[in-house]
Amino acid sequence: MDVETTANTLASMGGQAGSAQRPINVDDDLEKALKASLENSGAGTGGVSNEDIEMNKILMASIQSANESGGSVGSVSNNPQWRKKETQLELTGLKNIGNTCYFNSMLQTYFMLPSVKKQVLSFPHSLEPPAAEDAGKAVPFMKQLQRLFVKLMLSNQKYVDPSELLKNLMGKDGQPISIGDQQDVADFSELILKTLEKGFELGSKANPEIQQDLVKKLFFGTGPEILMVDREDGTTVESSQDTEFSALILPIGTEDSNIYDRIEASVLQEVVGYVSESTSKPALARKCLWFQKVPSVLMLQQSRVQHDPERKTLVKRETPVTFDKEIFVDRFMIENKVETTRIRAQVAELKIQLEKLRAELREHTHYKGRNISLSDALKSVIDFCREKSEDAYLKNAELLSRDLESEDRIVEDLQDRIHALEIQIEGAYDHKKTRPYFLYAVWIHQGVAGSGHYWAYIRNPNTDQWTKFNDMRVSDADEETVMRESIGGYASSSAYFLIYLDSDLKSQFENEPKYSELVPPVLLKEAEDENIKFSKELEEFQEKHMDKFDLFCLKYNASLEEAKKAAEDSYYQNDPRTKSFAAFLESVGKPVEGMSVRVMDVFQTVFGRSFKDEVGSGMQQKLAENFLGPETMQATTSLAFDDTPIKPYKTVYEAFLRVSQFWEIGLAELAKGNLVSSLGATFVARELDKKLLEDKAKRSDQIDETIIIAELRLLEEALKKFRAGDSTGPNNVRSYVNSVNHFIYKNENIHQFLKKKYQEFVPVACEIEGMTGSAKETVNDLANVFNRANTPAVPFFGPTVVAVVPKEIPELDFKLNNSHRKFLEDFAEEREELDFLRPKPVEPEKPVEDAKSDIVMSEL
Repeated sequence: MDVETTANTLASMGGQAGSAQRPINVDDDLEKALKASLENSGAGTGGVSNEDIEMNKILMASIQSANESGGSVGSVSNNPQWRKKETQLELTGLKNIGNTCYFNSMLQTYFMLPSVKKQVLSFPHSLEPPAAEDAGKAVPFMKQLQRLFVKLMLSNQKYVDPSELLKNLMGKDGQPISIGDQQDVADFSELILKTLEKGFELGSKANPEIQQDLVKKLFFGTGPEILMVDREDGTTVESSQDTEFSALILPIGTEDSNIYDRIEASVLQEVVGYVSESTSKPALARKCLWFQKVPSVLMLQQSRVQHDPERKTLVKRETPVTFDKEIFVDRFMIENKVETTRIRAQVAELKIQLEKLRAELREHTHYKGRNISLSDALKSVIDFCREKSEDAYLKNAELLSRDLESEDRIVEDLQDRIHALEIQIEGAYDHKKTRPYFLYAVWIHQGVAGSGHYWAYIRNPNTDQWTKFNDMRVSDADEETVMRESIGGYASSSAYFLIYLDSDLKSQFENEPKYSELVPPVLLKEAEDENIKFSKELEEFQEKHMDKFDLFCLKYNASLEEAKKAAEDSYYQNDPRTKSFAAFLESVGKPVEGMSVRVMDVFQTVFGRSFKDEVGSGMQQKLAENFLGPETMQATTSLAFDDTPIKPYKTVYEAFLRVSQFWEIGLAELAKGNLVSSLGATFVARELDKKLLEDKAKRSDQIDETIIIAELRLLEEALKKFRAGDSTGPNNVRSYVNSVNHFIYKNENIHQFLKKKYQEFVPVACEIEGMTGSAKETVNDLANVFNRANTPAVPFFGPTVVAVVPKEIPELDFKLNNSHRKFLEDFAEEREELDFLRPKPVEPEKPVEDAKSDIVMSEL
């Protein structure tokens, strides 16, 4: 439902949307507004769906929020929980800021195209607009579009606001478009594409990865438009003119027309009122567009809005018409002009025959223009005669029965001939199916000519999964619903645009690029900051509006879920032990103590008072009876007054965090390619880790894996330098091998792995052996790398690695940053070879087993 419809409904109820004349009670007015708005849009015939109700709740709350704040109708609800995504996999919607549902549908369609998304994200965000005024308008638009794409990818909210993008979209008059005006979709689409085209042109000068002609390739086709004029002498003269096209405007036609009939009617048209240039007399003329180059994104606009001369107004035709999920454009290609023209003539003749047969059949199926077949009429008369049981009537019944048999044979023969012609017509182009296009998106319009609401159904052409993008709400959809709302004749909804993709674009969905790597750091930081801000907004709202008991339950379970997800996330990232002391205790085999610490931490956060100070209070009794259970409460109380059992673990935990800090530094340095620095920091982490008193807290496996990868990469660098003949200077091959020597220590796992990998460096050793002097020493150094299993560890600080470790260790929050994410992707192959080092992640057990807790949370 459109925001405007709801606003008008509320205005008719006595309050002008956007004003402060009367505060709107969402619960009281929802039912009336929903019913009235659905009746107004014609959707009431199909019943009120759950989606309609949810959309109305959001829209009504938006209007209420606008009244309270003096904002526009499109203001968002003041309840952030309505805006929170259920999962990060959930796709993001777009806020309707006033008659922009068509723009939102268009934007989501472009965003879901891999090539467009990649190109927009690759736009150089630091690019300054050129001096030329016209060209300069595209740069601010591209930056805002890039920013919006990043939000659509990374936002934790159900929808984002496209206002800034629209403010930077300039119309043909050079001024920002007027937000709120009902724009023509085709014109608006052209404006967007032209701006994108100019933006990519400018961006390609700063980033060669950007295709300057991507918009032309994807959205525009070319071909000759041939004018055919019939002369008085019976000959036909042709003239041709090259043309460019984007969307094809398809007439609706009749209910039995197919998608090919409508495309043909679009490209082949009679020229009304044509006057011959040579004779200055009216002449019969036709024009036909032939495809030389077909756009990769084929957009077909179904022309349902027509002028009614009797009513002198525009009307929307609701004639049901079908379309295929896969179409072939061979018959419209210029190289097939001769054959297509011949087949068209044949098909035209077949259609004339078909129409004659159908007309003849109608005489039998609609006897004398009535809604009854001749066969049924005969059956009725025969039944009547037999009921009389008189000789004359029975004789007539017998005669009529013969006529009925004859009639049935005639009808069956006509139906067979019609079916044969239909198959012949349908298969006329079966040998021309080499250029397939696949249905990708359908834009739906619901309403009447000149007003209504738009939404988009977008299909992944490989998985065949449909998704509905209805402004702020994004949801899965089944194909039956898509087709029902698309063909026309259902609740005033019908497909306005059909969008198809060629094979190349279809294949892009199979292996989409890693979009996160393309996001400019400044926009990534913005997205992360907005998510943090939204999280704080959620917390503040919960603390302000939720009952403290409910808030404790929510936060406690969220803490458990966070630790569980972190444990499942990855071997490297978001170690739950670094999140809290409670998670650490649980990981080292102290689940009861860890649970108690978690209870105390959440209690302090929610109530602002220590658990110990509130022992015996009514709230703690309520938590014990209805959520935590008496055993958990008793264990927490005991630990609150005597923390002796966990004091030793606090010391171990501090040492564990120190190990983690050095290891994180080594990991980050490795991701940046600073191999020697990585080994320095990681070796410190390894030495500190060996001193940890608690075995379950050790990170030796993770640290060893990082060291192995860094050493292998360092040896690869040595190989490159040896090949290049770099045998002198501080960064020569000998320096690299010496550096590796200083980091090899007595560890059987590492030794065995390096020994296995040694075969890769045998050719290096052989080539080095052919050299003399210091080069031979390098051979020995290289060999020593793989034969240190039974020798003492070499002292850490050697001449080539002094001051490798940073003097100041920065405070780390242990969140997965871009460097770590890139490391996991870049070194995936090496990590697969190290499975023998990798332990199973520790998953904290959920301590709350009281059946009452499930009841409480279900109520929440």
